[in-house]
Amino acid sequence: HVTSRPPSPARASPSRSTIVKSTIKVTDICCASEVPPIVSAVEKLDGMSKVNVNVTNKLVYVHHDYSSLPASAVVSALKSEGFAATLQKDGAPSHPPPPTMPTVGKSTFAIANMCCASEVPPILSILEPMAGVTSVKCNVTAKLVYVEHDWTVVEASTLEDELNKDGFGATTKKAAGYNPNASVDYGSLPNSSQVTLPSEPEKQSPYPRWNVTLCGFLWLLSMFAPFFPPPYDKVEYLAILAFVTGIYPIASKTFDSVRRLSIDANLLMFVAAFGAVGLGQYSEAAGLTFLFSLGEWLESKATSKAKTALESIVSLKPETANLKTSTSDFSEVPAEYVRVGDMVLVRTGDKVPVDGDVIKGESLVNESSLTGESVPITKKLGSQVFSGTINIGSSPLTVKCTATTEDSTVSKLIELVEEAQANRSPTEKLVDEFAKRYTPLVVLTSLLMCTVPFAIYGKEVGMRWLYQGIVLIVIACPCALIISTPVTYVAGLAATAQRGIIVKGGVHLEALANVRVVCCDKTGTLTHGEFAVLRLDAVGKWKNRKEILRCLAVLERESSHPMASALVKRAQEEGVTLTSKDQADDHEILKGEGVTGKVNGVRMYAGNGRLMGRLGFTKSLPSDVKRKAEQWGDQGGTVGYLGVEGKGVVAVFSVADKVRDESRGAVADLTKMGVDVYMLTGDGEGAARSVARGVGLEASRVKSGLLPVDKLNSIKWFKRQLSGGSLDVDEEAGFLEPEDDGAKSMSASSRGNVLMVGDGVNDAPALACSDVGVAMASGGAAIAMDTADVALMDSDIAKLVYSVKMGRSVVRVIKQNLVFSLLVKLVVIALVLLGYGNLWTAILSDVGAMLAVTLNGMRLLPKKAVVDVDDLRDGAGGKRNEGRGETESSPLLV
Repeated sequence: HVTSRPPSPARASPSRSTIVKSTIKVTDICCASEVPPIVSAVEKLDGMSKVNVNVTNKLVYVHHDYSSLPASAVVSALKSEGFAATLQKDGAPSHPPPPTMPTVGKSTFAIANMCCASEVPPILSILEPMAGVTSVKCNVTAKLVYVEHDWTVVEASTLEDELNKDGFGATTKKAAGYNPNASVDYGSLPNSSQVTLPSEPEKQSPYPRWNVTLCGFLWLLSMFAPFFPPPYDKVEYLAILAFVTGIYPIASKTFDSVRRLSIDANLLMFVAAFGAVGLGQYSEAAGLTFLFSLGEWLESKATSKAKTALESIVSLKPETANLKTSTSDFSEVPAEYVRVGDMVLVRTGDKVPVDGDVIKGESLVNESSLTGESVPITKKLGSQVFSGTINIGSSPLTVKCTATTEDSTVSKLIELVEEAQANRSPTEKLVDEFAKRYTPLVVLTSLLMCTVPFAIYGKEVGMRWLYQGIVLIVIACPCALIISTPVTYVAGLAATAQRGIIVKGGVHLEALANVRVVCCDKTGTLTHGEFAVLRLDAVGKWKNRKEILRCLAVLERESSHPMASALVKRAQEEGVTLTSKDQADDHEILKGEGVTGKVNGVRMYAGNGRLMGRLGFTKSLPSDVKRKAEQWGDQGGTVGYLGVEGKGVVAVFSVADKVRDESRGAVADLTKMGVDVYMLTGDGEGAARSVARGVGLEASRVKSGLLPVDKLNSIKWFKRQLSGGSLDVDEEAGFLEPEDDGAKSMSASSRGNVLMVGDGVNDAPALACSDVGVAMASGGAAIAMDTADVALMDSDIAKLVYSVKMGRSVVRVIKQNLVFSLLVKLVVIALVLLGYGNLWTAILSDVGAMLAVTLNGMRLLPKKAVVDVDDLRDGAGGKRNEGRGETESSPLLV
């Protein structure tokens, strides 16, 4: 008997973020008549939201604002009314957050008993309905569950308890929440002997569990019974002992499934095995038990290659750091102890513990752990280094920390790789939905076969169809079907991650497979994004060259555009020294145009011709300067101007960028694959066409002078055309605007996805709008990894080709697996319905299909790891092919 009372309408509702549910045991609740006095005793308390009373269990559930009304106060109120109340569970978090701190976070749980994808629906059904939970994702390969939740409503420990009630063996790996004790006492750092390193991940045994091995041995021995003379032929009864030995793990999982009201493979095999025993088919029962357990172990062994590949990435996270102390000595401490601004020593052979800048030393650093590129990079004073990379040179480096280990590049990489496997694709969801309907239908058919013939045809016919019904139960197991998709995704994600390509889930691998159009930014994508100033001329006699460079440097020093860096560098090269006082007031970045600000009280503008034209500065520009600018643009330079309010244009300059060596090959490869490649750039027409010639693009496939919104509109146009228009591009008019409806119809077979590849900053709107957004994430730029669907960690455009190929291979293998799984099931079901099925056929087809689809998916993994963590210290890695972003160990994608 449960009753409930709403809060008094006269009282203001407390903040939802601090509402929790506490449980109070009231031992003297005898009947429903006790409910009104209990409710009236607590509902009048300030901070009370809702009261529920469970008379049967003598429990009172109170929803209250823990910040103003602690659970202990509710207990006191009940005691003051004469009730024997004790607090059974306090819903308030152990450590309440500061008032301004967000209370929604992500907790990670390791699930020991997550054996396959069939465990995902029960986990979702447990966690998703819980108050405070906003999202749940499962990584079957790594046996991890990620839960986003309001930890003031439901703590990680509660989530763990709920999972363990159903026997999932959950342990909290990372709990969301505020920990006031998280700060470290840096005054007493531990020395190296006090550092406790994380334990090595548990390695899978090369052999099956002892009970599986014993079960198999006894079963095989029982099979030789016909060859033994009496009384030794009784050895056939060893099959019963084999069955008892092997059934326990299956039975344990079966009881968990029954408790969850879930039909899974364990339940089906348990019923089938006991059915065979009931029919006296002891050998079949033992064989079913052994082969099913052996199949699970073999499947685990097959997928361990993918898991090992992913664990090799996780193991890149540094464990210790040589931290500089107040006495100028270096002490070995856990990497988590290093704060922003601290200095660490990276000796030869050491991992870089945190992201930072080199302040002393020069050495070679192997960044293949992040980028997949085995060629070491020289790091010297001012160079940026990244956590997880390795100093393989002959000199130590002193590094100033710019990001803690939790915020470092390698930590973000690990998080993305782990969560990518948890992002389920539409195909996975469709297969799961099919399995939900297929399995109960086949089980129902099996039950009818086991019962109806007895009623209609008698015992003899009924026994025959009972056997066929048990065979059908084995066939109902959807293991091969369910695992066919995720195992392939995991292999594809692991293979790309090993090459420094982070694909955020199977849904994006599917999207890559269907890419029809690739739109590329120019700067930093097809080119290196490293500008150099080629020419700079003053216009008129406003200032001399050095003063003009000073004004440009002051305006551009706060901009992140590569062109800005080139101008600041050129000013420094020509003797311009900037101090902290050299700042532009009212500084503003004008997207797609340039920058503006006040220098010494004078409003100035640095930008392209579009900006100058909008301001009206080009009207008074001398004709010879206009001709000069056009000439520089035709030669491939990007032309810019310095304008001063009241004076107009006072300087014109040209900068140039170098085309990446691999860009031409990447464009050619994509074209051979049937992908249309276009360039979208904010640069002028001359510079754009020069780069287009360098990468092998026709002029009709280039659109220049675009603002970010223009790139966005172009992506929208392509998407609209692919959904029912034409990709014909007028060389004079360029791409049609989104509002133009004059597109021709195109066949459905030509439809596909639009991929945008850019730097992840200026192209953010276009990346977000495209079907697949690919960021050039050189150095692990945080915004690039956060906003894009795919991140190329070393900005190697050639790896885009590999990504598309991998996407196509993944989809092709998934189709093969699904067709094979369904075909095997249909053939055996047909045999059963015709009365020709037997348990051996069912068992071998189920286990065989499961192994076949697993091994087929694993083909996508490279035979040899591209980045061998054990070889990183020696600078080893795959040999790079000239002009391509692939290594000799790349698998053949067929």
